[in-house]
Amino acid sequence: MKKIICIVGLLAILCTVCGCARQANTEEANTQEVHSVIKSAIKSQEIGWCHYEPGDSFGEAHHVFACFDGNLKGKERSECMTVYLYYLCGYFAPDGEMRSGSAVPAAVVLNRAGDTWTVEQIWQPRDGAYYSEDLIATFPFSVYKQLRAFEDNHNENIEALEMEIMKDLKSAE
Repeated sequence: MKKIICIVGLLAILCTVCGCARQANTEEANTQEVHSVIKSAIKSQEIGWCHYEPGDSFGEAHHVFACFDGNLKGKERSECMTVYLYYLCGYFAPDGEMRSGSAVPAAVVLNRAGDTWTVEQIWQPRDGAYYSEDLIATFPFSVYKQLRAFEDNHNENIEALEMEIMKDLKSAE
């Protein structure tokens, strides 16, 4: 009996350390509505802060790693989910070159009211020496590993996100 209690206790500790939250339905996080809500919230937060010229277009694209039920404070709520992603947003010159912008991992907390999602919070890690510390403290371990792999191929992944933004900007014309 003591062995069973020790094993259960060890599993609980591992889940706490590794971020074993109950994963939400990833399909739900990848719906057009959720992507649209996230895109709008990020664009609203980021627009206007960086250098741009008249005629430039502002765009956003993101890559979703995973989503989990509940919010960043660990509250398991069925009407709430946290989407872990990496986003790129910025101003693009008419020739398609990115003039300025930002590329950052984020955790986006969404609330559901009926069939509608709204953004409660967009969390980003601090810069510099705090970057990895913040990510390790906030991202579930499995998501952190995905992020590190994504960052290992940073240039290719940023290029893919830029292409997605350009496609969106062309379709909006």
